[in-house]
Amino acid sequence: MGAHLADSAVYRHLWSTPELHALLDDRGRFQAWLEILATLAEAQADVGLVPAEAARAIREHADVTLLDLEEVGEQTRATGHSTLGLIRCLTEVLPAHAGEWVYYGATVQDLSDTWTALVARKVGDVLERDLRRAEAATLALAREHRDVLMCGRTHGQPGLPMTFGFKAAVWASELRRHRQRLAEGRPRWEVVQLGGALGTMEFWGEAALPMLDAFACRLGLGAPDV
Repeated sequence: MGAHLADSAVYRHLWSTPELHALLDDRGRFQAWLEILATLAEAQADVGLVPAEAARAIREHADVTLLDLEEVGEQTRATGHSTLGLIRCLTEVLPAHAGEWVYYGATVQDLSDTWTALVARKVGDVLERDLRRAEAATLALAREHRDVLMCGRTHGQPGLPMTFGFKAAVWASELRRHRQRLAEGRPRWEVVQLGGALGTMEFWGEAALPMLDAFACRLGLGAPDV
């Protein structure tokens, strides 16, 4: 039995969907983290910080099915570090020449915040899809029932007559505004984080800003101004 409502066999349908649960469970989270680590290595190879063959090896092994998640958990508990267990287990399956280049100069914040941005983008895609479907359905109701009378309500009581089509059109208008708000917000939260120690990017020297741009471009996310 799940201790969290999202994992409950009885109540999870009220809090999540299988589609979104797959993004946020351990397997989905670690696969996304591996994708970020591989993309970071590729961006660093783009600017000459990491050997290209090491970046290719990291990409080839960025597969959660290659890792023992129980071992990842044990390493995480042993180190008290939220990502070191994953990094150690990934390093173990990599060729010797590639292991030292995993997570090169990055920090937990870089990985976790970038993951949050990626998940927000995927959740945003799901929301946009479902809001669009809901808007289309309510518009269809509005057209179909534009002349169908119903009892209006005011202050929780029956009021003057109105049409059900009008009521459905109000729903459609609200849903369209939700879609607009979502579209306006996404560029602000779909942004990578890559600052290294202290967030200053000093570790990477003059290659830092080109690396940041390459990292963001490869992930399809925005780059922060500072």
